[in-house]
Amino acid sequence: MEKAFFNRFERQWISYRKLLPPALIKKVENFQRYLCKTYNISNQNLPNLFCGFNEDTIPSAISCALSLKSDSKNEELTQTEIDSLLQLFSPLLNPEKIVELNLHEHFNDNNPIRPTFLTFV
Repeated sequence: MEKAFFNRFERQWISYRKLLPPALIKKVENFQRYLCKTYNISNQNLPNLFCGFNEDTIPSAISCALSLKSDSKNEELTQTEIDSLLQLFSPLLNPEKIVELNLHEHFNDNNPIRPTFLTFV
């Protein structure tokens, strides 16, 4: 067979980050910084904090939650946008990591996000 035949079936990976408009890409970066600042962790520790987190998690959430509501010209996140994104991310929190952060007192006293632990009775 010809070598060109094998090149027709190349795999292509489409990332949410590459598909977003520039204003939403800024919101991705801002929300990532917000999460790191809120939980006092680095970018590398976000996969430990949220179950199933990868580099497309935040862009996917922003494209889902903010696509219709968002002002495409505004690059800053509003409080309502942050709240809707946190509502998406809160079920993904890893309880073990949250307990570890609380034990080491990484949360500030003025931190608006004190995790709550749901229990089964």
